[in-house]
Parts: sequence; C-alpha cells; structure tokens
Amino acid sequence: MLPGCGLMVSVGALLPPVENGSADTTFRFRIYDSAWDDDGTDYVYFGIELYYRIFTGPQSGGVISLSYSSQLAGNGFRRMHRAGDETDDFIKPVLCFEDVEIGKYEYQYFKTSGYTYVDMECYFDDITGMLTVTIKDDGGTVLETFELKRAVSFPEGHASGEEYQYKGFDDFEQNDADISSTIWDNYINALPPVNVTLMLYAFSYGFSLDPNHMWAQIESPLEYIGQLDVMCKKYE
Repeated sequence: MLPGCGLMVSVGALLPPVENGSADTTFRFRIYDSAWDDDGTDYVYFGIELYYRIFTGPQSGGVISLSYSSQLAGNGFRRMHRAGDETDDFIKPVLCFEDVEIGKYEYQYFKTSGYTYVDMECYFDDITGMLTVTIKDDGGTVLETFELKRAVSFPEGHASGEEYQYKGFDDFEQNDADISSTIWDNYINALPPVNVTLMLYAFSYGFSLDPNHMWAQIESPLEYIGQLDVMCKKYE
C-alpha cells in the first residue's frame, strides 16, 4: 500500500502517461524507469492514477478540458479504485509499476533509461457488472488483470459483508455521489441494461527524493484518455 504522504512539490516533473494511438477500449500508456542520481533532484516513479466521471451517454462535442489534478474534484471526477480496496486501505496509484514498500524501507531503484509502453485493455461484462482491465507490456505479455471500482463505498453494516469496499457498476443507489439525478432516474425507470459513459483522465504519479522534500508527491499534467461505454445495471 502506498501512502499519499507529503505535499506535492511539482506538477510537470513527469510527462503525461498517454501515448497517441489510444482508441476504443484499449489505452496505451507511457511508463518510466525511476531516477536515482546524486544531484538532489531525484524522484521515484510509481505509476498512473485514473479518474472518471459518469455521463448518460457519449460526449461527442463536450470533452471537459482540464490540466491539473486539482481541477478534477470540482468538475465531478472521482478516483478509480481496485477490487479489494477499502476506504482506509487502498493501492495508490491504481496502476502501480514499482515494487516499492515505503513502510518497510525496501526499495528497488532503477537508473533512468527513458520509458517504455503498456496497454490497458478494458472489458465490461454486462452479466457480472465487472469492469476488468488487463495490463500488457509492449510485446503483448500480460502483466496483470484486475477489476476497477467506482469511488463510492458500501456503508457500514452492508448485508453482503462488503462494508467499506468500493462499488462496481451494478451497485447504483440513489444517493451515490458519482451519479446525477438523471442517471438515477434512467436506472430506476428503464428496463435493464442501462448504458452510461465514463469520461477518463489520467496522470503520472511519483514521489520526490530531494532531501528538502523527501516523499513529497509529484505528478504530470492531466491527460484526457477517452470515453468508455459501460452498462450500470445487471440483466434481470
């Protein structure tokens, strides 16, 4: 688990993660090796953060133009989570490419030698309601597969035993903070399935190793990565 400790000291220290050519349900990301030098300007790169906003359908002419992560919350965007994350215990960033355990002081640093690419393939199962991503390296080898969740958690005492865990796209309730009243009305009144569109943003994420700002968060500018159509209700 990677804590978000420290103040952010730099936006733009890392390049945005998106490589041109992302399309449909596959997104190509640029990932870094981590820097380790002796000049006091070091950083360690951890991966990529993903944010989403739910719309009633594709936004063909209405992409929201954002530049910095500080603009996300005020424009209705929320952080993606992994299956198994809980409100007080979650992996950050959601796409993590470094094997570093801050709390145990076990680090694996790599000399900077540029960057490589990974592909994130998204698949939505309209039966289970699961939004699954598969991460592949530049040669097509699968690195990891996991389920993405919304930034809305089950309340304490939830009957399924899932309290404090994050909801999927088959768990909509009227007071969920990431849906509008229009989406809720469609969800209640329409026969299943109900289609919605996720607008997605991403940014590269890491920490400073500058002795004056040790473990302060650094990140790239935001990058719009596209839109993804999903069904927010199971077949019944």
